[in-house]
Amino acid sequence: MKTQIEIHNALPDSVESFLTLLQGSANTLLQAAQMLVRLKENDPNIIEQVVSAGASPRLVGDLLRVGEGSLNPSLLFDNSAAAKKVKQLPVSAQAEIIKRGAVEVVMGGSEADTIMVPLHAMSPEQVKQALGPTGQQSRADQLAYIRRNSRPAGPDIDQPAYLARKDRLIINRPCELSRLQVIRLLEEMS
Repeated sequence: MKTQIEIHNALPDSVESFLTLLQGSANTLLQAAQMLVRLKENDPNIIEQVVSAGASPRLVGDLLRVGEGSLNPSLLFDNSAAAKKVKQLPVSAQAEIIKRGAVEVVMGGSEADTIMVPLHAMSPEQVKQALGPTGQQSRADQLAYIRRNSRPAGPDIDQPAYLARKDRLIINRPCELSRLQVIRLLEEMS
């Protein structure tokens, strides 16, 4: 172990070195996950032993799922609201959503436009609306969710100040935009 640390410290600070270390760490975690599964097969109490030795119960449980093949390894350290939901899905649905990198979310209203929201940027409410027990919810299911959970418009509703759509900008309430925000909105809309 000491030799491995010395080798890593000898690498120059660069993006390539960082990615090399990261890939090596990912491979080591996969090997540890597979070892944990083998250990559990031989001793069902091994999980309690590992946790009592100081390992995080959540991490050990997730590593066990990775080793068993029921959790995509890329979700291991992602604690976003979307990742928490995606971790509960079947591994095939996990892979599909991760491959896309974003989830189609229906924006409420009479026309019900959809936007693609990156996993890490999804709000807890968008997660509830767009991800169901088997993966991406259909447009109809999302519209039904919106209807079930909509409240009459009023000052107590927390709406974003504006929404950028493909070909228009919807202003929900008075707001002030910086030059940078305007430029980003125009880029999103193009």
